[in-house]
Amino acid sequence: MRTVTRYSILGLTLIGASVLLAGCPDLPVPPFDAAGAYSGAWETGEAKGACPFTLSLVHKPNFIYPLNHQILGVVEFSYGCLLDNALLEQIQDELPELKVPLFGNMEDDGSGRIRLGIDTAALAFPFSIDIDFDGTGADTDDDGVMDVYAGDYAITFSITTTIPGRERVDYTSAGTFSVTRDASPE
Repeated sequence: MRTVTRYSILGLTLIGASVLLAGCPDLPVPPFDAAGAYSGAWETGEAKGACPFTLSLVHKPNFIYPLNHQILGVVEFSYGCLLDNALLEQIQDELPELKVPLFGNMEDDGSGRIRLGIDTAALAFPFSIDIDFDGTGADTDDDGVMDVYAGDYAITFSITTTIPGRERVDYTSAGTFSVTRDASPE
């Protein structure tokens, strides 16, 4: 029994030493920092054409894995990108820009998906929106910062109104998008 215990201790010590000498594998790091302000447009392929929008992203590439791959942000665009002109005329109010928070993840190759769904059915002016940007970023000038983000998008938007005959409006759009980093103030 004593011999087995000595050999077990010796074996465990050798295994532990080899693990320590081998080291831990390198943890994945993002290819660039995606934090910043971006502007661009999505193309619907419909009569509305291109819809301008801005994207503000927060990214901490120096955090530990997997937190260093997470992205938070806000997309801002006009209701005119979602609602048809006849409905906008019936509303007769200047609508503010729509701001939607986003959450996403970046892969090691710079591709990533940022999205969010909101449902406000309990509010007096209920609407729901689901936005999904699935694209790839690129650092075009090798400064360690994402300069462009482009890919496919999909939006589903539903709103309940008090307009007779238009009590519920549903809108779905999909297509391509592209944004570029806004110039940093010097």
